[in-house]
Amino acid sequence: MALLAPKPKNGEQAVPKQLDGQNGETGYDELAFHGPFSRPRPVSELEDDDDTPDAAQLSDTIKLRLFSARMRAVEAHALAHVADTDDDLSDIIKLRLANARMKAVQAHQKRFS
Repeated sequence: MALLAPKPKNGEQAVPKQLDGQNGETGYDELAFHGPFSRPRPVSELEDDDDTPDAAQLSDTIKLRLFSARMRAVEAHALAHVADTDDDLSDIIKLRLANARMKAVQAHQKRFS
């Protein structure tokens, strides 16, 4: 699968688009990197619904997206509950961090003001 290709120089032929080994009339617009995803329903609603597919019937793409979402949620939860470790830092490091933050804020204000 070729997603990035250099621009052809004068007199050279362009690199053909390749998707899944096909050389037909396919294009990059057929790639779906992000699609809509409906809001999940609570488990109590899912138990009452008989036409809900089992996890084994889900496609690999949906399983991958669910796994990715779970990993991001676990990571966000873990980062939100990390203990504050500022007490372990020396005064010099705290001062350098404060100076770096001030410089970053000043640069941001200067750029966007």
